[in-house]
Amino acid sequence: MISRFVLRRLASLIPTVFGIVLVVFFLGRALPGDPALTLAGPEATRNQVELIRQRWGLDEPLTVQMVSYMRNLAMGDLGVSMQTGRPVLEEIANRLPNSLKLTLAAMVFAVVGGTLAGVLAAQRPYSVWDGFTMVASLVFLSIPVFWLSIVLVLIFSVRLGWLPVIGMESWKNFILPSIAMATGSLGMIARITRTSMLEVLGEDFVRTARAKGLAERTVIYKHALKNAVIPIITVIGLQFGILLGGSVLTETIFSWPGIGKFLFDAILARDYAVLQGGILVYAVCISLLNLLVDVSYALIDPRIRYS
Repeated sequence: MISRFVLRRLASLIPTVFGIVLVVFFLGRALPGDPALTLAGPEATRNQVELIRQRWGLDEPLTVQMVSYMRNLAMGDLGVSMQTGRPVLEEIANRLPNSLKLTLAAMVFAVVGGTLAGVLAAQRPYSVWDGFTMVASLVFLSIPVFWLSIVLVLIFSVRLGWLPVIGMESWKNFILPSIAMATGSLGMIARITRTSMLEVLGEDFVRTARAKGLAERTVIYKHALKNAVIPIITVIGLQFGILLGGSVLTETIFSWPGIGKFLFDAILARDYAVLQGGILVYAVCISLLNLLVDVSYALIDPRIRYS
């Protein structure tokens, strides 16, 4: 049954991706500015600009450009970057692992910190720790990523000199950007974990486990958390997609060599092929991640059936 469900979901990706490609194609062309002028530079003559326009097919009608792009996309060709002159697929393949590494580091920080804080808050509802956790999670959710990134750089790099600002040469380079990315997700996971755990802790099977004399740690982490994990996993899956999509700001501030910074540069240069290819890859990654989360439900809770 799961295999059928997976096949149906994979089939539904085709119209989803097609719609995203169309929207990105037309929105990209709606951006102000001429990519040929940007690429030629301020000293270029009119003939040079026109040659660049012909070279990249920008002088063709919009419908012709769209049909040409779709035909190439169907053959697995995402085009060539106007900035680097290299295939977009190759550029993305070089940068996507860097973005995934940073997103995974942020997710580990958010999942471990958020789950632990939420469980401890649920164990002592309406206590000082519970109130502190809820206020802190709300603050984390409210802080803009770009503002927190700049503050972290000013304190830990400029003032104290403890951590590097740019590059990804060592594990120290991961600390500041992953913390900046993870704080909002940590707050969300902490709140969802607390709510889900409070519901489960009131169930009969938890009271039975305590009546049997099981240690409180066993009751909480083996019985209660296992049954409260479904909504937590849903939030984790959503937050992973949000972090991956939101990596544009963080990667730009920390000069991280990932797909987010590549997309930001593509927007400034009106590099249509990179813009379309990058967002297409983001959409596929997030869709596959959501599918993985849905499938994991049946593995965690055998009562769930995909019939």
